[in-house]
Amino acid sequence: MKQKVCVAFFGFLLVFSVFVFCGMAKQEQEVYVNFFYEGQMFKWQQPNSQVFVYQEELQKHGRMGDHKQRAELVNKIVNMGFSIEEAFCYVFPGIDKTLQQVCDVVNRPKKDATLNFDPKNFPYFSFTNEQIGLFVDKAALLKQVQNQLKISNNIKLTITPNKIMPTKTVKQLQEQTYLRASFSTDFSKSSQNRKDNIALALKNFDGMTILPGQTYSFNSTTGKRTEQKGYKEANIILNNEYVESFGGGVCQASTTLFNALLLAGAEIVESHPHSLESGYIEKGFDAMVNFGSSDLKWKNNTEAPMYVHAFTTDSKVCVQIFGERNPFYIKRVCEVLEEKSLDEIVVEDSTLEIGKSVYKTLPKTGSTSKSFLEFYKNGKLVKRKLLRKQTYKPVQGVKIVGTHERPLKNFQNFSQNTAGSQDFTTWKPLGY
Repeated sequence: MKQKVCVAFFGFLLVFSVFVFCGMAKQEQEVYVNFFYEGQMFKWQQPNSQVFVYQEELQKHGRMGDHKQRAELVNKIVNMGFSIEEAFCYVFPGIDKTLQQVCDVVNRPKKDATLNFDPKNFPYFSFTNEQIGLFVDKAALLKQVQNQLKISNNIKLTITPNKIMPTKTVKQLQEQTYLRASFSTDFSKSSQNRKDNIALALKNFDGMTILPGQTYSFNSTTGKRTEQKGYKEANIILNNEYVESFGGGVCQASTTLFNALLLAGAEIVESHPHSLESGYIEKGFDAMVNFGSSDLKWKNNTEAPMYVHAFTTDSKVCVQIFGERNPFYIKRVCEVLEEKSLDEIVVEDSTLEIGKSVYKTLPKTGSTSKSFLEFYKNGKLVKRKLLRKQTYKPVQGVKIVGTHERPLKNFQNFSQNTAGSQDFTTWKPLGY
């Protein structure tokens, strides 16, 4: 369609140009168009009009005359509905190639700064710089040429490209790498199997990027905790009792993560308390997980990503969460409403010596409590949020006590101990 319009247009110009330039017999005036950019020059080379046939062709199409006449012709073509680029390409054949050379040198895309999070190396965050994009506005540049043609035939223009600003800068990304929260729990008294399970689960979260508005799941991230995945047998709570199972201890990993997320201000979508109190965390701040039934889910409710560093030391389970600066200082508070304990069950064991005892089941106190999050700003409490109300069942202790009498050891000669007396009230077995 455009070709048909151009053919019609050029046909019109055959008539139009004769009218405009009627009686113009002198040789056309030389016109020079030079563009400069950072020490480089881009020159429009006017076709060799000394060749008579070519000069006649230019004159026939109205592309001869002085600089003012050419500027006027460009203006008339634009007024007919054509773009300024099309007008210049007609009046100054080949100038589009010169402009393309300019664009090839000047134009460049914008590049946003990037962030890389790698908690295995310090510093954890590294950045690549942003780049401002540049482009030549051809229409605006040719408009300047047209304006200068009105006063001179020797055009010299220094190109000032338009800028395209990047969306993300290093400074903006650095504002998203503050330590929002850090939380740890103690597992120094845990078995090695339990420690290994916790460390294995946390590896799934170390280096995680939590994107804004997205919801994440503990179970979906770790998958089922099985022997094939490297999990070992350790204690878990099942039906209000401690039993051995693969993945025992993983709830301490989820609990540590849960508390770090709370302090970081993330939105908790799903969490569950244990039926029994956990010795490594305050009442109301545990997060029990069981694949297929109980999960920990959370959502990044900020406008920037959050980054997770999860790891263990010899004695601690640790989670750090980075992101944009937290506007609040968040504090965890537990209010105990009631505590309850059960009397111990004492079981005699004739295979255990008198005076010795051992617990088959350790007693645990039960409680009902409320857990809260308090939000402080500039040292003042601005909001208090109920996290949950929970009841932990007491555990009745079972104590095994010995009833077996220790056998008497060898005695020394009674006569030596009593000096011939028949009074044995002071006698004691040797070795006691």
